[in-house]
Amino acid sequence: MTLREPEKASLVDALWDKLELSADAKSGPTGPVQHVLDGGPLLHRVFWPQQVTYEELCNKYCQYVLRRYGKQTIVVFDGYNSLTTKNITHQRRSAGKVSATVRVTFVQSMKVTMKRELFLANLENKKQFIKTLRRFLEGSGWPTFKANGNADTLIVKTAVEAASERPTVLRRRH
Repeated sequence: MTLREPEKASLVDALWDKLELSADAKSGPTGPVQHVLDGGPLLHRVFWPQQVTYEELCNKYCQYVLRRYGKQTIVVFDGYNSLTTKNITHQRRSAGKVSATVRVTFVQSMKVTMKRELFLANLENKKQFIKTLRRFLEGSGWPTFKANGNADTLIVKTAVEAASERPTVLRRRH
């Protein structure tokens, strides 16, 4: 049996269209806001130059978050801990990539030697990098959360809870 790939972006766009928000409401809150970021797309927003250390790379992510979203930001990552239907999507994305089988055990002082896409195609590499990146983000003052599996529900829950304290923007794409 083969599962059909979901069209999540189309579904979300259709839901937003159904809400029939006014032009003002679509622009979102103004003034100081808190951002809740989906950590998955965040992983693909920072360029990975060759021969920088993983520490320098994690600092580049912190600079990106600060520059783009400011200090009032929460980042939520997928867990990649349990078997989910999303695993099929991950397997499909990494099909044919030799590096998907290459496990890189790194420490912060090691140099990056693989392209981002090839490194992240291996789920163990991705889990280890997220763990390291979370330490850097939290050390810079940004709370992070990691779901047990798919983070979509945790992202929305986090945004709703954050919105009870201050105006909050949920970023599904960066």
